[in-house]
Amino acid sequence: MTFFSFAYWYYIKSIQEEKLRRVTEEKLLKTEIAFLKAQINPHFLFNTLNFVYSDVAGLSRRSGEALMSLTRLMRYSVESTKSEQNTVEKELEAIDEYLKLQKLRFGDRLALNYTRQGNLLVFSMPPLILISLVENAFKYGIQDDFTDPIEIKVRVDASGLAFWCRNKKRLDFIDKETTALGHTNIRRRLEMAFPDHFDLKALDSVTHFEVGLDITWEEGH
Repeated sequence: MTFFSFAYWYYIKSIQEEKLRRVTEEKLLKTEIAFLKAQINPHFLFNTLNFVYSDVAGLSRRSGEALMSLTRLMRYSVESTKSEQNTVEKELEAIDEYLKLQKLRFGDRLALNYTRQGNLLVFSMPPLILISLVENAFKYGIQDDFTDPIEIKVRVDASGLAFWCRNKKRLDFIDKETTALGHTNIRRRLEMAFPDHFDLKALDSVTHFEVGLDITWEEGH
């Protein structure tokens, strides 16, 4: 009886382990397929955009430039998900592409003062931090007031990075909760990357929104 009981237990255990192995393999296969899709879809998307660009550029230089800038921005956004660190140079290049799009969009109506100083761009930081702050200035700000333009300043040197952005707020600006959540997420990412080595400040008045970010480089960044 002991032998048959053990044999029966072992048989049931083997079946359960086989089921578990099959379930595990199926989950791993689904994960692998999802991973491959994540790799293929952006590749397909960028190839399609390049194809559209080749047709559009010959008809409209402005539309061709806009499509190319959008493609570069999307590529940077997708590639940024692969790592929590990226070079400052790539982040600033993304800002350049974003501002190029805005200039194409608004033309002579765009009121913008953008200054960038420093050539030491080999340092790294979490991606999409600075460009998110720039995007908020356009999303919630007034872009065509030449008496009070959007102002963006970036300085990078051997000691650190200094970023400052100020915009006049739209009268219909009501999405404060989303903006606050975005800044909370940015702060958390900076805390993980630069604990005790950054200062993020935001000034939200009735008429203007202003944000400043200072990062001190640590060894290894």
